[in-house]
Amino acid sequence: MKGVIFTTFLNFLETELGPENSEKIITQATLNSGGAYTTVGFYDHKELMRLITLSSSELKLDAQQISQKFGNYLFHSLANKYPRHITGKSSCMDLFETINEVIHEEVNSIYPDAKPPEIRCERINSWAATLHYQSYRCLGDVMHGLIEGAGEYFSEQLQIVRKTIDQSGTQEVFTVIVQHKIKPHRGRKPT
Repeated sequence: MKGVIFTTFLNFLETELGPENSEKIITQATLNSGGAYTTVGFYDHKELMRLITLSSSELKLDAQQISQKFGNYLFHSLANKYPRHITGKSSCMDLFETINEVIHEEVNSIYPDAKPPEIRCERINSWAATLHYQSYRCLGDVMHGLIEGAGEYFSEQLQIVRKTIDQSGTQEVFTVIVQHKIKPHRGRKPT
């Protein structure tokens, strides 16, 4: 998994818990990488799951809640780092249509060893879509948070219906409906 996900998670942890407590979790995790990540490196996704699990007691949230909260944070962080993928889009629906064919294609061309999840978008109409998520990493909770983050970014109230296709979590379907705009589009920086 790309290091940018790990470095963003460590920033998320530090934001939520402070540097001392986040360092304590990294130490407890006894990770093969030692918790030293670079944005361009590749790391075992199981290290992310270990960090999420260990941060549960400190954050007083279960792993699913942490994953979703992190997914939301990750969306805003990536939007700030890579604004070209969002520029010119007026809705999260416009963005969802570009995930596989534009964003993940670019990732694969820059990093041939990267294996981003497959996220296929089927537009239902201008305000609704079905997102088919497939990944051996089983990070559907993070995906859910990414969708929520997109809704926040575009100031859209979303209804998200999630269906697990297989018990392992490698395939999930998210039906996303924009219920209404909340306020003018301004975006948000990670907190």
